[in-house]
Amino acid sequence: MRIKLRHVEVLIALSETGSIRAAARLLRLSQPALSKVIRQMENDFNVPLIARTPRGAILTEFGQTILAHARVVQADVRRLEDEIDRLRGRQKGTITVAVSPLASTLIIPAVLPPFCAKYADIEVKISEGIYPPVLAPLRDGLIDFAVGPAPPAFLAAELDVEILLETEIVVTGRFDHPAKKAKSLRDLTKRNWLTLGPAGSLGELFVEAFETRGLKPPRTTIKSESFATALALVEATDFLVVLPRKLVAPLQAQKRLQAIELEDELPKSRIALSKRSTIPLSPAAQHLSTLIRRRASALARS
Repeated sequence: MRIKLRHVEVLIALSETGSIRAAARLLRLSQPALSKVIRQMENDFNVPLIARTPRGAILTEFGQTILAHARVVQADVRRLEDEIDRLRGRQKGTITVAVSPLASTLIIPAVLPPFCAKYADIEVKISEGIYPPVLAPLRDGLIDFAVGPAPPAFLAAELDVEILLETEIVVTGRFDHPAKKAKSLRDLTKRNWLTLGPAGSLGELFVEAFETRGLKPPRTTIKSESFATALALVEATDFLVVLPRKLVAPLQAQKRLQAIELEDELPKSRIALSKRSTIPLSPAAQHLSTLIRRRASALARS
């Protein structure tokens, strides 16, 4: 059984478009040619890889399994091509980075200008993402590294996790929030809250803060994975959220948000750089990670 790069490209295109016609257009193939590649793969594996539905084509369970490996192959081929270009003296390639709101706001804007000055022909793709969702793309090589809350050890198998800084988190509301004079979490149990990020991120620190004081965490009806959406909601309503103080400070200076200063000590958020332990970063990605470390170190001292 031989897997060709064209097979990898076809599976990925089908998963992204959900349509044979759209996948063919994306790959600049005719529909009959694409269908022929699919039949070849199905014959090679002796299993159905796609199922046709009224809405298009979806991958079967077999197709999804092969797709996961296909993405790893595609990422590794991309790295190989970048490395060959580097050895030929061509500074080309792509770096893919996932970042948390704190990193996207306070770290990335400071490091990209000097990076681009040194590596003008390197494309940098940045996505917003934190654990747990970012872990699978990291392991599969779809992301070179991530900068955000450190994943717990039991979730970080096969990853190198380097702590960059610890940051204080604070209860945050709109500027001049009715609860701005609250002194403890107990005073805020009946307030409306939202959590930012998927389970296991800042929402976990929110729960921990209440439970360590023997308090039942308030029910959160709003769970946002978008920092921009969470920010807009908190600014426009009486919802409360926990955020890193370093994110809140400039927004408080603009009279948009307000940190509610409690006597209760809240847990700290650890910001880390996470990457695959089995694959070294390219020289360009290594340089970008060095700039990120320096910026994080400066933030930690400020």
